[in-house]
Order: sequence, then C-alpha cells, then structure tokens
Amino acid sequence: MAVEADAWHLRADIYMSLGVMVALFIIIIVEFLILGKNIYWLDSVAVFIVAFMVCQLIVKSAKDLLDISLPDEEIATIKNIICANEEISRYHDLKTRKAGNRRFIEFHIFVAPNMTVKQSHEITKK
Repeated sequence: MAVEADAWHLRADIYMSLGVMVALFIIIIVEFLILGKNIYWLDSVAVFIVAFMVCQLIVKSAKDLLDISLPDEEIATIKNIICANEEISRYHDLKTRKAGNRRFIEFHIFVAPNMTVKQSHEITKK
C-alpha cells in the first residue's frame, strides 16, 4: 500500500506538471494566433482536473487503510461456505471487515443441541 501510494504521489506530480504545461502552452498558442483572446481560465481548469485525480487517490487510500466491509462477492462466498456445512443449522450476525490485506470474519452459528462443546468447537475451526 505504501509503495502504491508513493507511486500515485509521483503520478500526481507528473499530471499536475503536465496539466499546467499543456494549459500554458495552449494559452500562449491561442494568444499568438488570436490576438486579444483571453483564456487564462484554462490553467484553473487543469488544476481542478488534477485536484479531482488527487481526491480519488485519497478516497482509495482511505478505503485501504481504514476498516471496511468486504465486497459483496466475498460475503456471498462466505455465506455459501457456511450454508454448505451440514453441521451448522443456521447462522446470524455475520460481520466482515478488511484491514490492509487481512480479512476478518465473525458470525454466530447454531448447531445440534446434542452436540458436545468440543464438537462445536471443531466446527468453528473449520
């Protein structure tokens, strides 16, 4: 994550420099070709585009650094695995989160009432 953020930081610097250079180049060309035409606002537009890209980077980084719920596809896979276990009669209170590259899953299961604690504990290990 840190390496990717550093790469995006470098990329943002490049985009900002290129955006300003292109905007200034267009302003100079337009002023040279069409005398008196004022398009200095183009520089501000370039800055807003780069700022939007930086905001996207901030949102992506925040999602990777903060605890967030797992994607719906992964939650569906987890539910299928739980339901495929015949020893579990039902479950509830499924909670998932992702912190960095680790995934955490928590839920409550119901098992047969005649099952021993040791047997039910073995199910939780699975």
